[in-house]
Amino acid sequence: MRRFRSSFLGLLVAIGLALGGCATAPTGIYDQANAGRPYPGAVLASLATDRAVEDRILALDPAHISDNDVRETLARGPAPRILLLHGGVYPVHLLMISFGKFLTRMGYPEGKLRDPLTGEWSYSPYETTERLTGLVAWHYEHDGMRPLLVGHSQGGLVAVKVLKQLDGQTGNTLPVWNPFLGADERTAITDPLTGRERPVVGLSAAYASAVGAGGLALLLPNQWDNLSTLRRIPDTVDEFTGFFIGVDLIALSFPGN
Repeated sequence: MRRFRSSFLGLLVAIGLALGGCATAPTGIYDQANAGRPYPGAVLASLATDRAVEDRILALDPAHISDNDVRETLARGPAPRILLLHGGVYPVHLLMISFGKFLTRMGYPEGKLRDPLTGEWSYSPYETTERLTGLVAWHYEHDGMRPLLVGHSQGGLVAVKVLKQLDGQTGNTLPVWNPFLGADERTAITDPLTGRERPVVGLSAAYASAVGAGGLALLLPNQWDNLSTLRRIPDTVDEFTGFFIGVDLIALSFPGN
């Protein structure tokens, strides 16, 4: 289990990782014409970059990314999908819209933030977690890069639930979810890096974060499965950042808990 932690350093890491995927091409805007299952090798071929740019990207230190690194290096490479997950009480979704626009103004491709079907900036916590987990698999299959999850309030709870589903805690199989056509019959994807078939369960996200998640929201029936396990983050994510305040009556955070 990865520790659920809180620090200002975590915020810097989150921003650094977000900037670390900045790009201008490819746009990441899909349509139904290319929404099918890609053949082995197709995704990597579409992501081909100049060798000199690739070497410069690989030489970067993710913890120390400068403005010049973003403009001169990262902007020339590909970017992973970021799934923004907003809270459940109106109008907190506006916070994620603001955050999405902030990222695009920092240089992140808008097409890698918005829902490819609806154009919405973020996803509702009342969506089925199975759908969001299946979208993680679909985007990895089509982008060649594992998505990032950023959740606020109930959206943070959903981000943790997605990681648990990828870990197989709710079942051994999960459907791939096509954003245009809905749930696929298949429960496995073609891994864009190896060309081999692999199940959705067992995939991982590159990064996930949760802020303002827990507390009274855990009393909602759709969040009961997080009640005692919210901070037990499985190994289906490379880096997880959790933010919480030491004394928070709404989030039910007190010293020692």
